Amino acid sequence: MRQDFRDFRLDRISRWEVTTDSFEGHEGFSVKEFLAEAITRHELTPVRARFSARAMERVKREMRCASMVPSRVREGWTEVEILVPCLDWLSGWLIGFGTEAEALDPPDLRGRLHRVASDLVTLYAP
Repeated sequence: MRQDFRDFRLDRISRWEVTTDSFEGHEGFSVKEFLAEAITRHELTPVRARFSARAMERVKREMRCASMVPSRVREGWTEVEILVPCLDWLSGWLIGFGTEAEALDPPDLRGRLHRVASDLVTLYAP
């Protein structure tokens, strides 16, 4: 319809049916190049974060649609690379993990988390 690329979250599809229609794809399309261009246009930001084993269960549940590449870092912790459209949203999501998660890159995300944590200390200080 829009003559552009789209992605769809499968967890939001409420009904589907099998048809005889087919899709041949776009000649010369590369997901890798498409994502690299989205990063260049600042539509997506690559993020690295580390999660405890317990937190990874929640990450898998809540980030099902994200482009996520996990790798084991050390006993009980997993480092994850994620492409995200909004660092403000991600910082709020990450702060909810408390000490079960740590943002590694980009530095701007770490700064945002520091400000949120400082604001929380101010809000809840006796």
